[in-house]
Amino acid sequence: AVSKSDLLSVNQLKIEEYLRSLEGQKASFIRTSFCCLNQTYRFLKHQRLILINPCQKIKLSRLPLKLCITSEKQTEQIIRFIKAEASNPEWAMLLSLVIFFALTPRQLAQAQCEFQNGSLQITLCRKPTSYGRRYYNQEQTLTLPATPQWFFRLQKNFYQQWCIHFDKTKKTYPFKPLLLPYHHNYNRPLSSDEVRDRIKRA
Repeated sequence: AVSKSDLLSVNQLKIEEYLRSLEGQKASFIRTSFCCLNQTYRFLKHQRLILINPCQKIKLSRLPLKLCITSEKQTEQIIRFIKAEASNPEWAMLLSLVIFFALTPRQLAQAQCEFQNGSLQITLCRKPTSYGRRYYNQEQTLTLPATPQWFFRLQKNFYQQWCIHFDKTKKTYPFKPLLLPYHHNYNRPLSSDEVRDRIKRA
């Protein structure tokens, strides 16, 4: 067991020394290790078991973002596919929500949908606020615009297809997921990986 004296003896220099000992490990592992330490000492400070969080002034560089950039021609092809009336409504809607509204696979997997007041409304899943998360950066309900006309048509086509699949789906609990499983065995949220696969197929 770790004693209180051990916790008090840890300072910023020892944390930095520990992080240097992790050199050669993956950057994601180092960041995760530091985040765990930081959260632990934040909690201990909040409980008044220690006076100072030794991680407070340590700043790690951000992980490099991995972007998949499409060419101008590919972008034009995607936009044409989204606008085409004959396109698969689910695939076109998925691409629209990713490109135009910046929704992530996780958000799409856990979202619910309804058609109200002439527009498709998407309700995003939210984690409860906490000591470290005191506010949200995004509205929970996303009401899609009724213009331009091709986008409104896409919303209606998508919702019509969605209703057909939802009627066939076994309702295991009160939830109306934006994306339904093709086997119709349950209405639980899909995994983020399954959503990524659908986006790739689109």
